[in-house]
Amino acid sequence: MAKYQKLLEPFKIGNVELRNRFVMLPMTIEKVDNYHITDDLVDFYEQRAEGGVGLIEIGSCYVCDCFGTEPKYHTTTGACGIWDDQFIPGFARVAEVAHKHGAKVAAQLELCYEWRPNGDVPLLSYAPSADVPSGPFVGMPEREYTKEEIAQVVKQYGEAARRAKEAGIDIIEIHAGIGYMVMRFLSKYSNHRTDEYGGSAENRARFLCEIIDEVHKTCGDDMPILVRISADDLMPDGNRIEDTLEIIPIVEAHGVDAWSVQAGFHEAPRPVANQIVPEGEFIDLAKQVKTVTSKPVFPGTRINTLDMCEKVVTPWAWPVSSSPIRPRPARWPRGIRSSCAPASYARAAWTTSSSASPASAR
Repeated sequence: MAKYQKLLEPFKIGNVELRNRFVMLPMTIEKVDNYHITDDLVDFYEQRAEGGVGLIEIGSCYVCDCFGTEPKYHTTTGACGIWDDQFIPGFARVAEVAHKHGAKVAAQLELCYEWRPNGDVPLLSYAPSADVPSGPFVGMPEREYTKEEIAQVVKQYGEAARRAKEAGIDIIEIHAGIGYMVMRFLSKYSNHRTDEYGGSAENRARFLCEIIDEVHKTCGDDMPILVRISADDLMPDGNRIEDTLEIIPIVEAHGVDAWSVQAGFHEAPRPVANQIVPEGEFIDLAKQVKTVTSKPVFPGTRINTLDMCEKVVTPWAWPVSSSPIRPRPARWPRGIRSSCAPASYARAAWTTSSSASPASAR
């Protein structure tokens, strides 16, 4: 087999076949207009699809109403809204241009640190436990979720997934990493609840499992679900890889088709930003996740070269991830045009993924 040809082998996430092992990981591109997808963002994704990437993930698809608010976490304003049917046409445009060039599309559903049940009440910082600071710029949580509010959030995720499916999106990703809301329920650092949503690994995973169940309810069991998770959250008394290896089978039993593995909270004491960690820094975490699942697994932190991508996919024939930062590098995957891809381009996954960017990697 010619060098790098493993990277071009197709693979499946659920029933969706991807043409190769390159996955463009989700980012907050900030090419939106009041949370609506713009021509500029459609063009951005089309260039990546035309370049040959197998899967494009639309990052930061926000599930709760942010209209008319001033989020403390400033990148929220750069998110793609998906809390209302009015956003469906924008997602449909991305799906259409990606499919035209042979790529598939995932929508990354997320909540960061702030939430409200509808547009009639203020946007406030929420958390599973009010005694732990929220993420960057947010401070202490203004509210601790009640069980009734958790149920409302779950419904919001389900309705957001429905909209993505109606728009022609191929895969739903649940963002359960980097210290955002779902991860804060999973982590022992940030979840000190004493009810059925806190304590044991099963209880801490309950919120994520209920979201997955709701997505299956609104989209059907044939809609593939991808979960992005921090395998080690790098926080004091938080989740270590051993905790994640316990959580993965619990969550997967609810119907997960692939795992995207990262590390840390945004506020973690150890650096996790793509630009300042060594190449392949957290690949071993994804390898360990792969030991407890038969599903595709991909690492998503700084995989810069084709040689590193090859090392990632060879042992288990996994994917590779990548987040390109300009149009020409976006053309790298097509037949592996060059073995001299820019250092900022690729990431690997056991499929294949990469992230970098002037935008905020998620």
